[in-house]
Amino acid sequence: LQLSIGSFSNLSFKDAKDIFERDFVTNALREANYKIAAAAKNIGISRPTLYDMMKKHDIVIKTESKIEE
Repeated sequence: LQLSIGSFSNLSFKDAKDIFERDFVTNALREANYKIAAAAKNIGISRPTLYDMMKKHDIVIKTESKIEE
């Protein structure tokens, strides 16, 4: 993880958790070459749960296999 303890000093727990969750999902998708089923399996969650997390964090995969930021 790239965040240091100091990175969280001005954040609430919820905000820090959301940042971690977004980064975690984004990295999982990249490592699975943007394949939803593979990413979900690799991190131990179901595809519907991964879709829910992507929706929650506004993560969209473009057709050319890249995450839209």
